[in-house]
Amino acid sequence: MEKILSKLTEILAIDFHSLKFKLLLWFGGIIFFILLIFGVGFYYFYKKSVVLSYENRFSKVANYIRNTGSFNIKHYEIKVIDKPIKHDRFFINFRDETFDVFYLLKFKNKTVQIVKYNIDNKIEDVEDTLLVTVPVLMFVLLILANLLLNKILKPVNEITQKANSINVNSFPSLINTKYKESEIIELVNAFNSMIKRIQDGIKQLEQFNSDIAHELRTPVSVIKTKLQLLNDNTLNKEIQNMEELIEGLLILTKDEKSFEKISLDSVLLDVVSRFNERIEIKRLDYVPFDGNKTLLKVAFSNIIDNALKYSNKQVEVYLYKRKKIFFIVKDYGIGISKEKLKYVTNRLYRTDKSRNKKIKGYGLGLSIVKKVANLHKAKLRIISKPNKGTSVILTFQV
Repeated sequence: MEKILSKLTEILAIDFHSLKFKLLLWFGGIIFFILLIFGVGFYYFYKKSVVLSYENRFSKVANYIRNTGSFNIKHYEIKVIDKPIKHDRFFINFRDETFDVFYLLKFKNKTVQIVKYNIDNKIEDVEDTLLVTVPVLMFVLLILANLLLNKILKPVNEITQKANSINVNSFPSLINTKYKESEIIELVNAFNSMIKRIQDGIKQLEQFNSDIAHELRTPVSVIKTKLQLLNDNTLNKEIQNMEELIEGLLILTKDEKSFEKISLDSVLLDVVSRFNERIEIKRLDYVPFDGNKTLLKVAFSNIIDNALKYSNKQVEVYLYKRKKIFFIVKDYGIGISKEKLKYVTNRLYRTDKSRNKKIKGYGLGLSIVKKVANLHKAKLRIISKPNKGTSVILTFQV
């Protein structure tokens, strides 16, 4: 039974937990009940009509015998029985494919038996037909109901797809619909109202971040100037970290799209030259590209900086062009667990705060990279295994 349900579900393309399945289940139950009542009722009344038809026919033969006294009637077997009866009796003996009809007539203190044997049992044919027709009809009705539900739910599915395409970096102005049904219009209006509230909230949050970052710049610059006079390296590093945090917040709130013709290999070489550490350029192709040079430098720098922070071994860097442009940074460090990998591009997220207290940072690096990637319509992919290392891959469209 479970296999049949599974196959039926596959054919109808529905989910057991969906509203569509529940509606089909209710519809199927109601249709089954109606067809069952119809089948039983039809069979009962058809059988009753057949019985009444033969009873009327045999009654006419009995009246003819009673009025004429003649027993010579074609197609009927008639004989006299010595055992008398109190009143006329009629009955049918049903078998699978045939049945016999008997009529016992009280005639002059005798009993006349009128019989017709081996009559084709059409009632059984009707029963067999109903047993086949009802399931087939029910299946056809379920298919038609499924098609009807698909049509009814089509606008809801379209709105769901549009809603699923919404993310923080890609908000449509409004969800439009070609449907005029009041329920659909009401649903669309509710979604559009929600989108507007979320857009307003994000704008306010980004404005708040931008305002905070700008406000922090001035006092941090003053403190930095004073500390340089003290020549305190520890405090200077903390101030530098604060500056990086402020710049990161500003980048996250920007929607910078001033692109120009640049050379990605030159950008990468400029970034690598800032690090006097364990960096090995494994491959470096000449790669012309339309993009924002400043933001790409920030993205490349953050990826390489992360790799150096979490690995004591050599960090490999690749930049090459095939059908697409690939920028890859590979390290052989502590790696990231599968459970935490999906969160690493979230703002202010660090994979293991207690374990990495000695590693400086605010968890903005990969969120900035993701922002820059989205602005350049690039794909960010991270592959990592604990204690084996991490590969960060940026894929740009040519």
